[in-house]
Parts: sequence; structure tokens; C-alpha cells
Amino acid sequence: MTLRAAVIVVMCASCGGAPAPPITARAPTDLLGQQLDRARRAHGDLLLVSTDRSIEALTPDLDPVATVAQRRGHHAQIVDGQLYAIGERQLFHVDLRTGALQVDATLPELHHQCFGSTDPMEHMQPNVLPRIDPKGRTACIHVQDRNDNMMSVSIEYRIDLATGASVQRTTFTLPECSEPGEPKSSDSPCGPDPDVVPVTAPTDTKPRSLAEIGSPYGRISPSRRWAYFTDEAFYEEGDYIYHAALLFDGATGKTYAVTPQGIVAIDLAAARRDRRLPDKACYLPAEAPIEWLAHVDVLIVGLCGDGMMVLRPGVSARRLPGDDVAIY
Repeated sequence: MTLRAAVIVVMCASCGGAPAPPITARAPTDLLGQQLDRARRAHGDLLLVSTDRSIEALTPDLDPVATVAQRRGHHAQIVDGQLYAIGERQLFHVDLRTGALQVDATLPELHHQCFGSTDPMEHMQPNVLPRIDPKGRTACIHVQDRNDNMMSVSIEYRIDLATGASVQRTTFTLPECSEPGEPKSSDSPCGPDPDVVPVTAPTDTKPRSLAEIGSPYGRISPSRRWAYFTDEAFYEEGDYIYHAALLFDGATGKTYAVTPQGIVAIDLAAARRDRRLPDKACYLPAEAPIEWLAHVDVLIVGLCGDGMMVLRPGVSARRLPGDDVAIY
């Protein structure tokens, strides 16, 4: 929330009607930062959640802390103490110390035969964040018509953060999507993407330890008690491939299926044999957001039921009151 200085004018009745010089009352410039820092010390991590009208800071239990910005945003990330986000064709950032908001760039409307006339940022894939380089003063935004396996065209934008100017280049297109003069493929104006290590499924019928289920096989909670993983025995296939969301408890050796209502214990060997999981078990595409908080055993799970879920394994499962989140 941007803090505005209040100007107080004091009138003096005995000074010939002349007003006294204005007195400016200024709130501390780091008020937002103080609120966030206190909450982080108390709760370990915060969720910066985009709602329909604003970006709100919440505790891991979804209690309100502060309003970060009076506008919505998506594809949010924190870089050098700044919250960068996307909204209404704009890349903007909020200083998490002061709450000051600045628009970095406004992309032109995209006109392309396989996109139509549209806001290009609405075609960003859910698991691909803008690449922000504050030292080089550049940002790179990747858009495509569908996921990596199904796409027909992809476009890269390189943004100069100092001026807001952008360069657009088609990096891949199939013949049916190609505009006149567009090559089938070309290099990104921002250079190659960083290498991404895929999360694959363990091959054992029953995990025996977190070491066996850990990276690259799964994602381990901060306390190292819990691990999120998928298993090749449980998948559904259509336009996308969906794998069941599973959790392993290193303290008890039990395995659980993730559902919109929480976790349900399963016998993994029997479930693999029968190819069956509990009703309403969540099957997620590779693009679904899955992330542990940095200091608390809370898992953010996207596309499980209606919207995003905040899961404390064995404790609670709550719906996120928004459609995008950054962990702070």
C-alpha cells in the first residue's frame, strides 16, 4: 500500500490572518517492511496473494498481515526485495520496504493469427515466471498458445527496465500459425532459459526413506519430515498428462494421497497393484504450482480442486483466497 504524506495547515488567529508554514507529517517510509518483518519473524514465511482487487500478505494460516498493492497481479516473484508481478499488459514491481509501486513496462496488444488480438501476458504458462535481471536492467517474458507438448507458437519479449521499451520475437511456430516471414524457430532475445531439473517418480513400490524419495524424485519439506512426489502407476492422459499428488511421511513411513479436503493414508503397494487411489485424489499436470514454504511445513498445491490449496500435512487444508501467490 502506498503511503501518502498528510499535510496539516495550522491557522494562527493572532498573526494577522496569515497562515503558519505547513507542517508535513510523514509516516515511516519502511512501515510496510516493518509489518512484513514482524510477521515473518512470528510465522516463518508469508504468502503474497493476488486477489481480484489487490495483493495481500497473509500468514501460512491465511490470517491477514498487510495490503502490499491496491491492484491485482499474477506470475509474482520476489527479486532483491521487490515484488514483481504482471497485470493488464503491465510488468510492475512493489518495494517491500516502502510499499511504493512502479510500472516497469506496458506491452503492446498482441496481434497474431494463432493468438488473435489479445493481452500477451494472458498467454504466459502457469509455471513460467518472467526472467528478471535487475542488475542488467532487463526482463524477459515468454508466452505460448498451449503447454510445451501441445503448443503451436511461442513468443519472447525482452524488456528494458530503464525505459520500458520491449522487443518481440517469435521463437517457435508451426506452419499453420506462421505469420508471413516468420521462421519456424529462432533464438530468444534474452538467451537460453536456465536448465530445469524435472521431478520424476520413484521406481520402488514403497518408499523407505526421505533419501530415496528426495530430489530429483520429489520435493522435501523444510523440516525434512514430508516429501511430495508422483508415481508412474497413477496417471491420466488426455491433452495433458496428469499424475496423482502423493506425500510421504518420513516420521511414520506412511504414504498419503492429496485430496482437496486434505491427505488420505494409502497402502502404496496395494494401490499400485490395483491402480486405484481414494476418491477425489488430485491428479495434477506438470504445470501445476507445487512448492513448500521455505521455513514451515506448508505446501502450496495448484489445480487441486477449485483453485489453489494451502496444505499443512495432517493438520489442515485451506483454499487460497486468490489465484496467484509468491512466498516471502
